[in-house]
Amino acid sequence: MIYRIAGGHMTLVFITICILLGSAGIMTEQIQFLAANHHLNFIPTEVSLEENIAILIAAFGVFLEHRCYLLRRIYPDGIPDTVEQFDQYSHNIGVMFILVAIVIVAIDLLFLALDTWGINLSVLKYVEISILFSINLIAALMLVVFGFKACQQR
Repeated sequence: MIYRIAGGHMTLVFITICILLGSAGIMTEQIQFLAANHHLNFIPTEVSLEENIAILIAAFGVFLEHRCYLLRRIYPDGIPDTVEQFDQYSHNIGVMFILVAIVIVAIDLLFLALDTWGINLSVLKYVEISILFSINLIAALMLVVFGFKACQQR
């Protein structure tokens, strides 16, 4: 029973919507920071939220990448072709989510290093948040496409 719930398309859609909402919240904070704090030279709490989203995206990617193990338990006599095709797509998109999360954390660490080395120009904060916003937008679009494909699999 638990495998059917974990491997179900509606579970994937639910998780996708939750990650999208979290990303949308962070993207809203990024826009607010860029609009309201152009004169300040600090990194807001948004950066720690960014790391949380990166962890969530990576964990979801790992789940999607290894979804075949759930499907083998759900379909012990063989996975139907349509389910296997969607699982292959899930595997590929899962790897992409892992890569996106790695890029988010790498960029976070790069700008943290620049800040630690005393290169703390306000323009760097804008560059950092702009880059992270762009990556979040890409991840959100990937999530939307994945969510639609998961809904179509019903």
